Amino acid sequence: MKKLIIIILALVLITPFLIGLKVETEYRILIDNMNADPTYHIEITAFNKGWLTSDAKVKITPVLPFNEQEQSPFELQLIQNLQHGPLLWRTNGLGFGLVDSSISFEFPADIQQQLNKVNTSNKEPLSITSRTSFDLSSKIHLELLPFKIIDNQFEVEVKQGTSLLTVTPDGQLKGQSSWGGISLKDELNQQIAIEKSSTNIDMTLVTGEMFSPNAIFAGMMDLSIESMVASGNDPTEKLTFKNMKLNAQSDANLETVGFKFALSSQLIESAFQKFEDFNFNFQIENFDTKTSQAISELLTKVQAGTVDPMQSSVQFQDMLPALIAKNPIIKITQLGATTTSGKLNNQLQVQFDQQIYDANNPMTMITAINATASGYAPEVFFNELGMAANIEQLVSQQYLKRENDNLTYQFSFKNGQALLNNQPIPLGMF
Repeated sequence: MKKLIIIILALVLITPFLIGLKVETEYRILIDNMNADPTYHIEITAFNKGWLTSDAKVKITPVLPFNEQEQSPFELQLIQNLQHGPLLWRTNGLGFGLVDSSISFEFPADIQQQLNKVNTSNKEPLSITSRTSFDLSSKIHLELLPFKIIDNQFEVEVKQGTSLLTVTPDGQLKGQSSWGGISLKDELNQQIAIEKSSTNIDMTLVTGEMFSPNAIFAGMMDLSIESMVASGNDPTEKLTFKNMKLNAQSDANLETVGFKFALSSQLIESAFQKFEDFNFNFQIENFDTKTSQAISELLTKVQAGTVDPMQSSVQFQDMLPALIAKNPIIKITQLGATTTSGKLNNQLQVQFDQQIYDANNPMTMITAINATASGYAPEVFFNELGMAANIEQLVSQQYLKRENDNLTYQFSFKNGQALLNNQPIPLGMF
């Protein structure tokens, strides 16, 4: 019995140290994987491993484009405190797992000076904690406390927010977040205010690496914002969005990728125009998966400035044959709103004729395009914009038609010829 107790005590004492070895190994693998994104670089500047706990110091540096590399890049320093399992209590109460983690930030002196003025009951305004289980799945919790920063040149007020995200090693992402919003005001009384937003995400990695631009996910993401207002000194300098909603859905497999994007707003209003029930629905179908990965990687490199723009254009042209081979379709199923003059709506579809397109002759890309579009809008809407003379000319040329109180059009582009209401038009007409 005594030997059994000694063995149990030995296991209790040695297990956190052994788990600490595993934690360091997995932590370094994670950082290496995150560096697959070329827009930033993450470096572990120190890793101090203890018996029950460890801590890591990490530096995150954005990669500057070619034309900005002489500037000093902004560096974000953070410290990650790690409690070794199997018994954990620092995050989400008592439990079992591989590691509990909490992150604190080391900001530049000028930013830290402002944050020191923040009154959040002696707590850090941003708290990021996580618990990783033995199967390497993690639950990440973010809490943002409300605070205000007042300076001679600006005023920022941040409201409370929370987020919970579950990440599994096989690439599942699932989570929710809510945020009270933010308001910014400068010395010229120009303001931007965002009120009450929420997010839901449920996605699964289909192919590629989790943190790499070549990652292809299937699933959905929802974002809603109760209101967003931008204004200036002049009363006419105001733009308001009410009840904005964004929904993105991806249907992907190892062969093709499909994507749907829907953006709506109950109200979009400026001093000069008002739209209600705005809707924009965009989708793509049958995009080749491998080519989509290559395009995403190329665009990320262009964004980071790590590839020459001329070179990227040549690389993109080389990707077109594989992309067009899967018969991709691009659609705008709805672009519409209700104006004070009535409703307007538009649709568009673009495909490529594979019988015409020749990969050895890039100029055939234009003639291979097969596009159709149609729409309508109240004529008085354009008249109020001072376009009455232009509208009259287009109607007389039969490029637009009058139907009741609306102006309508039917557009097509095929074999290199553009038609508007069956009337040939030159490509540079508009």
